[in-house]
Amino acid sequence: PSREQVAAVFEGANLTPDATAWDDAVDEGRVQTARRTLLNQGRKLFGPPSAETEQSLMAINDPDHLDRKLDAILDVKSWRALLDVQ
Repeated sequence: PSREQVAAVFEGANLTPDATAWDDAVDEGRVQTARRTLLNQGRKLFGPPSAETEQSLMAINDPDHLDRKLDAILDVKSWRALLDVQ
């Protein structure tokens, strides 16, 4: 749902959605989507990741860091090189 839809739910109530909670939820969605995309695209490009590689990707919680990896995935040649993208 959009911010407007959420605001409409709370309209007229004495409650307001917590912007910080909303931003956290959006960031978590970005993180989950980026991880899934990196794993799916990486499998196609580099083959299956090792358990260690998958754990390393799953440990990244910064959506901007994951976005940089997404930007680089077509330029790197291996899982190792992808993990090295900061």
